[in-house]
Amino acid sequence: TVTGSGSVPSFGTTPLAVTINPSGLAPGTYAGNITITAGQTTLNVPVILTVSGARDQLQLSQSGLRFQTVANGGRPANQSFAVFNAGGSGSIVFTTTASTVSGGNWLTAAASPSTAGPTSPGIVTVSINPSGLAAGDYYGQVRIAANVDNSPQTVSIVLSVAAAGVPVRASVLPTGLVFVGQVGGTTLPIKPVTVSNPNPSALTYSTAKFYTNGNNWFNATPATGTVAAAGSATINVQPNVAGLAAGIYLGELRLLFGDNTDARVQIVLVVTSSSSNQQEGLSAGRDANCTPTKLQPVFTQLGSNFGVVAAWPVPIELVTVDDCGNFLTNGSVVATFSTGDPPLSLLSLRDGRFSGTWQARKVASSVTITAAAQQASPALSGSTSIGGALTANPKVPTVAAGGMVSAASYAGNQPLAPGSFVSIFGANLSNGLNQSKTLPLATQLGTTQAVLAGKALPLQFAVDGQINAILPYDIPVNTTLQLVVSNGPALSLPEPVVIASAQPAVFTKDLSGKGAGIVVGVKPSGAQYLVHTGSALVPGDVAIIYCAGLGPVNPPVVAGTATPLTTLSPTTNPVTVSIGGQNAQVLFAGLAPGFAGLYQINAVVPSGVTAAPDSPLVITVAGQKSTTVTVAVAAK
Repeated sequence: TVTGSGSVPSFGTTPLAVTINPSGLAPGTYAGNITITAGQTTLNVPVILTVSGARDQLQLSQSGLRFQTVANGGRPANQSFAVFNAGGSGSIVFTTTASTVSGGNWLTAAASPSTAGPTSPGIVTVSINPSGLAAGDYYGQVRIAANVDNSPQTVSIVLSVAAAGVPVRASVLPTGLVFVGQVGGTTLPIKPVTVSNPNPSALTYSTAKFYTNGNNWFNATPATGTVAAAGSATINVQPNVAGLAAGIYLGELRLLFGDNTDARVQIVLVVTSSSSNQQEGLSAGRDANCTPTKLQPVFTQLGSNFGVVAAWPVPIELVTVDDCGNFLTNGSVVATFSTGDPPLSLLSLRDGRFSGTWQARKVASSVTITAAAQQASPALSGSTSIGGALTANPKVPTVAAGGMVSAASYAGNQPLAPGSFVSIFGANLSNGLNQSKTLPLATQLGTTQAVLAGKALPLQFAVDGQINAILPYDIPVNTTLQLVVSNGPALSLPEPVVIASAQPAVFTKDLSGKGAGIVVGVKPSGAQYLVHTGSALVPGDVAIIYCAGLGPVNPPVVAGTATPLTTLSPTTNPVTVSIGGQNAQVLFAGLAPGFAGLYQINAVVPSGVTAAPDSPLVITVAGQKSTTVTVAVAAK
């Protein structure tokens, strides 16, 4: 269901709330669509719902982290991410493994605790030891594994080591603070801001305070100071609510460093009417006498005037509070980007924080990030924006958003199936053209590998912007797995891929996924012919339809190997075929003998089909329908 309608202001947004009710649905993958009509414009938003047979599912708050330091400098500040059980009601036990592509054992990760619940996550702390590393970029992974269908889940790690003498910007965390006080109160508890200096020389700083409304309502101490070489320092921020009326107050703490860089920390103070039971902290229900009217999100990881690099992970975190001091736990926060990158839906950490990883795929010299927060009941919304610089990064593999699709249909926003012949689109995926010229297909072409759920995929070919591969036949269905592409020592960020029992697609003659399908006709005499408008199918002939995505087969076949010529491997799920709107009798549906990753269906052309040069052809498997293609049919 969708709630929300009305108007959209010029250059503005209007949020719509989408709610999913899986009650009564059997395990499976379900497709839906939202149609939005505004004047003469119609927009369609595909919706995919996966209902897992096993309730427990791993869910990570970040898919990538980046660290920066200087050769012979200090250790960058630790970073962390949360691990949740997204589907179940209890806790699951998980293991944490860190690995590096090059540079030795500079990466470690530890979880506390090593259990993940729906509201009580395990926290994984990632640490870097750059000792002995020369200047350059290094890649690694933190793998989270558990006895669940969508295991493992990975976090890509990038470590950038600058050459000696090249300064690196100090790290300032958090980049936003939220305080809640009461009318008639005074000072609130102190909250720290940590400044980490990775450089091998000391760094001086001074602070300045700015107020959007109100005046002099927070202090920051010390106002000036020095951060030791390869060390850190703490600045304590403390608001004073004396004399302030109820409302939201916005301010900014600006840090000016001796290397001519700066950092900004947004300060949000919510002053509520008096309530004897209010407590400071991330909790709900502060003031029963207050009716909230709006939400106030604040960026706490990635602040204003940021500097980031395209293709590499950029962790984003926000805290959202309403004007009654309640922290948002059940709503949504979505980040949008002025570059046109896809919107990023952030994961609720169930305590007012929302977290996610941005990978800048479109490059611009500057970018504005807008975070829109929304709560359905009561209906509240609010937004905030930050801006910064974005640097190009042409050597890192980047998978396009939703970039793994069926190589037969190229249809976006659709799940994929075990055994699917797929195309992966992106940038910097391969150094030149590399092909597998024999069977079985290789799992590495040149310097390129594609890994799904920890399994290296057989690759047909790889070029800069595209990889063709075959998915294993034994991957779990009705779940979301992660795809990671490596090109030499560089790793892409994990890209989520929805896996269904089947996602049929017919190969077409122009290889576009549309128009005339590749179909061979067989006469009752056994004579075969390629179907086209001058050589059409007739009722009673057998149509051999070449397709992909029909799902698991029995007996199973190893992905990337040739299907035996002597033993057929039919699909485990029933297959139906419609030609010209008439159901056709299916004689066989399974892997095409002698090929790798190719399915075929043998179906009898029904007698009731109306002759047409472009009769519609549709395949249905496990509730999933193929994109309609056409086939020529003549009268008998």
